[in-house]
Amino acid sequence: MLKGKGRFSKVSFSVMAAMAIGASAHAQDVQNEEDRAAVEKIAVTGSRIAGIGVESASPVTIISAGEIRASGVTNITQLLNKLPSMAPGITAASGAVWGNTGITTQNLRGQGAKRTLTLINGRRHVGSIPGESTVDMSTIPVALIKRIEILTGGASSIYGADAVAGVVNIITLDDYEGTEVSINGGISDRNDGENYGFNLTHGLNFDDSRGNLVFHITYDENKEALAGNRGFASRELSWIDNPAEADLSAAEKKDNGIPDRIVAERYRLLSNYDAATMHNGVPYTFNADGSIRATKLGNGKLYKVDRGFGQAETDAGGEHYSQNARQLVQAPVEKFVFNTTVNYQLADNLDWFTDLKFTKSEAKSSPGYHAVYGGSAYNSRIYRDNAFIADSFGDFMDQNDLASIEFAKTFKGFGNVRTQYERELYQIVTALEGTFLDDYSWEAYVQYGKSKSDNVSLNDTYQGRW
Repeated sequence: MLKGKGRFSKVSFSVMAAMAIGASAHAQDVQNEEDRAAVEKIAVTGSRIAGIGVESASPVTIISAGEIRASGVTNITQLLNKLPSMAPGITAASGAVWGNTGITTQNLRGQGAKRTLTLINGRRHVGSIPGESTVDMSTIPVALIKRIEILTGGASSIYGADAVAGVVNIITLDDYEGTEVSINGGISDRNDGENYGFNLTHGLNFDDSRGNLVFHITYDENKEALAGNRGFASRELSWIDNPAEADLSAAEKKDNGIPDRIVAERYRLLSNYDAATMHNGVPYTFNADGSIRATKLGNGKLYKVDRGFGQAETDAGGEHYSQNARQLVQAPVEKFVFNTTVNYQLADNLDWFTDLKFTKSEAKSSPGYHAVYGGSAYNSRIYRDNAFIADSFGDFMDQNDLASIEFAKTFKGFGNVRTQYERELYQIVTALEGTFLDDYSWEAYVQYGKSKSDNVSLNDTYQGRW
């Protein structure tokens, strides 16, 4: 950057040249001062010091309101996940099976949502998950966003360990005026996963534009979408050695342009519609009367027998089902958001700000049927002295001198395992901020927030009493 002054190691410049450089430097100094006077003072994310311009020692990515509107997104996560620095966090799809369903999060540099700090106007937001700082990005009104600043370096030295991956700072409008209503709806090409909702934003200035009041309401509802309706998501897939290299030596396999491993449709013996077991490398299942018989295998083939009952597999077409087919690719979520903000200029160098927010959501996740398998750690062994086993099964155990045998069981009668989530969040922030001596600013604020989550598991077992 040219600062208008310089040191030169060579003295071969003529006096005229030196005078020309000095005149140019003086003109540049004057121009720089005029440019600096015209630049608005802004606070850069990652610094407690107000600076002029957008220079920062740490890399800051800025997304403007115009870019957000041009993208057409209704949830800011949809846009942020396109950034190279952002790995997908929790989404409507990823949360459809296990955990924290109904919220969307950011995951800077793939370090996890817990290590990505989300700020609103430079202030912390109450965590959407009790006990965590993770923020549900879908509760932030897109219409009120002025810009987004993303800091990926050095944030933890300022904000602490929950900013190890970086900071997402969302700056909201403080002068919104007008009314905006949007209605959205859609359905998947498989006639499921319906979604619909509306957003209402209204803002106005008052007291000769010294104050601004804005409120926002969002209602969204998404219906569930089943993996079983989609071939790409409903199958069980496994990594296998490439059959094309079956007759090749290790030397021939090296750098031959043929993948050593490929993906194939395979089903574990555990995934039986009823109960299953294995003895001496032979898989068995049970008839309706409890008697034991050999399992029908896909193409009559069995793989990974040497790895035991838990990992043995067969091809499609046998007496096995895909657990994936019972799962969701989109969870049912219903969400309501209310947000109101007041900004008021009390004096030339003194502003007052208050923000009130309330969100309520309901969601459900489902991993499919409940199933048990494994050794005694899961209480999933059948013992010979069990009073409920069929006589033919008992005879089988006697013939093979078995005191117990490992088994797997899918409890179709329970229906899909489900977890219901009901969440509420309250937050209020009130602040005073001002400037003095032109170059100094101050801010004092009080913030109170509370998040609550009630989770209920259905159609499952309590292992301690199983």
